[in-house]
Amino acid sequence: LVALDQAAEPLLFERLESPWARRWLLIAAESWATLHPDAIREIHDELVEILRTGQFEQKLQSWIVLCRYSDTICAKRPRFPIPATAAGSGSQPTSEGILEIPPVHFGRHELVDRNAAAVSKLSRLSYFGFNFRPLSGIIASKLTSIAGATHQGPHRRNPFTCTPLDSEKVVGDAIDSILAADWLDEQLIPLLAQGFLSNEDAWLQRCPPRPASARIEWPNREYGTNSIGPEATRDALVEIAMNGDVPKGWITIAAKVVDYSWKEDFAAYVWWEDLGDGLTIRAPSVPMCLGGRSFAWWLGKVVQPTTTEDQFVSGLFVGGTQRLCNCGFEIQPPSSWYEGMGWRPDPNDALRWYSGPIWVAQYDRMHGPLRNNPHGPSYRQPVCERWLVTQHAFLELKARFGELRHRVDFKSHPFED
Repeated sequence: LVALDQAAEPLLFERLESPWARRWLLIAAESWATLHPDAIREIHDELVEILRTGQFEQKLQSWIVLCRYSDTICAKRPRFPIPATAAGSGSQPTSEGILEIPPVHFGRHELVDRNAAAVSKLSRLSYFGFNFRPLSGIIASKLTSIAGATHQGPHRRNPFTCTPLDSEKVVGDAIDSILAADWLDEQLIPLLAQGFLSNEDAWLQRCPPRPASARIEWPNREYGTNSIGPEATRDALVEIAMNGDVPKGWITIAAKVVDYSWKEDFAAYVWWEDLGDGLTIRAPSVPMCLGGRSFAWWLGKVVQPTTTEDQFVSGLFVGGTQRLCNCGFEIQPPSSWYEGMGWRPDPNDALRWYSGPIWVAQYDRMHGPLRNNPHGPSYRQPVCERWLVTQHAFLELKARFGELRHRVDFKSHPFED
């Protein structure tokens, strides 16, 4: 809508006022900041006001949008509002911890309540270097005081993901109350944003998976009992990752392919890594990172686990949290792409990376035959997400990091509706 009529953007911000609508608008504005800067100019004052007085999550997201807009118009980036002294104590005279309830497993997905979501957010922030565990008491108290959510409408309207944003608000308020210049530097804001914000990304919200060609043979075409076994499923998913609809002159550098039967979820992970010392033969260990947001490519850097810092891996498979499926990057480019190879993402299309003026990498998404399962979540659809590089770029990677080993990991998860 905004691409067709940029005048629609200020209208959307004026008329859509619910917490969920504002949340998606602020995320979407991250891409509009580079694609439609004139439209962002019309809502600039509102974004500045959100940065000044909004809830913590909104402040972080509006800061990202304003920074990307400033880069586009070659202006100075705004500073994140960090008070000289903390607004509150950030603690309560209580030893109460956050009630931790185990997640509900839906195949390969884990669904959590607001308490577990708060614990998860604190753990994720710790990964990025922020210890907010002392805030657990006040967070627990606030969460306990919130009445339980009620869901309106039939079950198929996804009541377990688009629930009230309780954990985001309570954890954000607690952190906001202790922000102070004596411990938080402006340079740390990108890390704080990566740790706090969920994985939904503006560039993928606007680019859903495309239909795969009819030539591709997906292993489980229906949810019935005639599904093939796990080994055959693994081989089929790896074949799709490496060769399914790959354009001529391109190579799959890292991929994640998921498929489902009526009783199992399957996921195949494919990547390349260097040989190391060449003597140790290890079982494949999926290289992971927390945080899949693309803003880190321009405003900070992707935090790579220490286990992969000294080894070349072609992609980092994303963990973390998100409310919507298929709206975030499943694979992050490793630091070696920009530090070792000098590759950079296109500011106007985060799905493309360049070496100088030469296009070297693209993020590709496709889905298999869509299935109607009236008894389970509709997101259980076959999807392939991958980074592709040109054949010439792949040869440059090998010249820089040595001979590369092709790695595959396969996981299956039992599913019960």
